Amino acid sequence: MKKYLLILMLVLLPLTGWSQGKVYTKKLKLADFPQETTKIVLSGDGIYQAMLQSELSRRWRINAFEFCTVDEYEAMKTDRRYYFLRTATDEQLAYLILDKGGKEDDKDQLQQGFEVIRIPIYDLESTGVQEERLGAFIDILQQYMTDAMQSDKVAYAGLSHYNSARAIRKADPATLVTLFIGPYEMIYSAETHELYRFRKSRKK
Repeated sequence: MKKYLLILMLVLLPLTGWSQGKVYTKKLKLADFPQETTKIVLSGDGIYQAMLQSELSRRWRINAFEFCTVDEYEAMKTDRRYYFLRTATDEQLAYLILDKGGKEDDKDQLQQGFEVIRIPIYDLESTGVQEERLGAFIDILQQYMTDAMQSDKVAYAGLSHYNSARAIRKADPATLVTLFIGPYEMIYSAETHELYRFRKSRKK
């Protein structure tokens, strides 16, 4: 309940007056996405990077995209004209992350950069991500972006918005893929890549 109250407060913020200036919701901050270019950050010549380049070339459809190097990303990441899709790791997991370019501390909210969404793609203790799973993650990210540009509820809830026991019951069990990636559980359709569940489910 607290989570939904927080989402409601964030949605209603633009309707209130603030001495610091106009407040924009996440949905409004993402409104420029279809017109901007997403820079796909490639960090090397490894098997994963080759898969990423191949899958994105085949699947990316929601705005223009270009590939760039890590050095180019570092030089451009504060430029609000771009979004950046990159891979990053913490001590446990690898993630596919979409960022909006800009300076985090800019006084103008529309000029600020921020992390839009991240999807865990594999546990660092495993052998990496399979090609068909990477394709599913890319499609799930694109569906989130499409929905987030239409709804602040989706934009703030992230992938947890798609948790639906009712949808899972209606789906063909033979088409469902269940993944445990670190503490996260994901269930999606192998045929359509529709996401049915994304939640923290267990500790490592």
